[in-house]
Amino acid sequence: MACRFGKTSVDNVLVHELPDADGVSPNALVWGPGQVDAAPCGSGTCARLALFHHRGLMGVGSRFISQGLLGLSFTARIGGETVVEGGRPAILPEITGTAYLTGFSQFLFDPDDPLRTGYLLDV
Repeated sequence: MACRFGKTSVDNVLVHELPDADGVSPNALVWGPGQVDAAPCGSGTCARLALFHHRGLMGVGSRFISQGLLGLSFTARIGGETVVEGGRPAILPEITGTAYLTGFSQFLFDPDDPLRTGYLLDV
């Protein structure tokens, strides 16, 4: 589960299984009211690498296949170890997969638009 810093609500829940004998780990990400991600979730896959490493289930060079609901997958590998701010141990995750071009977008900005740089509402 992921809860944003300073917030009291849960934003995301990643339901997963440990990798099977072939290294495949199915998962599903629930990320909003009635919303489920069909993709294997890259951020969640990296988080699981860190979790498996912390629990001693995976070491540097170990890999598993993170598989989403529709069978799409990422191959995840622990590329190394490091230390981050505060002296906390961390891993260097490596993710490979396939992406498909689905469209193009063009953003236009009017120089006179007072909100052209965007805005953030904190409610």
